[in-house]
Amino acid sequence: MTQSADKASITLQIDEFIEKSVKESEIIEPLSDAVLYSVLSGGKRIRPRIVCTLGSELSVENSDLVKFGAAIE
Repeated sequence: MTQSADKASITLQIDEFIEKSVKESEIIEPLSDAVLYSVLSGGKRIRPRIVCTLGSELSVENSDLVKFGAAIE
């Protein structure tokens, strides 16, 4: 897998992790819908990309990068 494909895969995993976490939380539905819309509405995702890049350079496991990327987003 290429480095850019790996970053894209981690970014997708971050989105999925955020969506799953919000849906499993006790946030009422109108608010959870708003949270998902604002967080998952696209964009460059620069913060998670920085996390992924730094984490890759430091040999951090992808599963940890997903959690860190979701937290920062």
